[in-house]
Amino acid sequence: MKNLVKDKRAQGFTIIEVMIVLAIAGLIMAIVFFAVPQLQRNARDNQRQSVANRVKAELDTYSGNNQGAYPFTYSSGTTAVPAAWTAAANCPISTGGGVKSCQDFANRYLANVNINDPATNAAMPIFISKQTSAPGAPGWVKGQLYIAVGAKCSGDQIVASAGNSTYAVVVGLDRTNTDYCVDNG
Repeated sequence: MKNLVKDKRAQGFTIIEVMIVLAIAGLIMAIVFFAVPQLQRNARDNQRQSVANRVKAELDTYSGNNQGAYPFTYSSGTTAVPAAWTAAANCPISTGGGVKSCQDFANRYLANVNINDPATNAAMPIFISKQTSAPGAPGWVKGQLYIAVGAKCSGDQIVASAGNSTYAVVVGLDRTNTDYCVDNG
């Protein structure tokens, strides 16, 4: 019969194996620690870009339903330049004398659009202007939406364009000095 001798050595992990596992776990945690804020910024920026695209689509729909006029364009072709408005506030554009109303646009077209800034969950202010440069250099204000009348996009900034029927929608993003611009040209 065979003589069975049991090995009395301890079973388990060596200190080197434990240190390697802890080092790998620490490396994974460091990667996650630095990646999560960037992912959150990207998600907020994507949401802001989505709002800008949706506002542009609603402006185009409004124009299609109103013989090519935009809510910021008088029937004579001159452009009103209000300071700021939101869907909840009264627009500073008069509705008399054949003027297409931005309040009508806000009530009928933006009522079902979530125009809240993802960082604050407050309504994004919408500024309409003939201004073709950022109100604060460099870059547009994060979480605010700008409709620049008579402008078109050049990268993420706007440049003047002939006519009052062109516009660019710009929103400031979380990424430093980065904006998102979409136009109807």
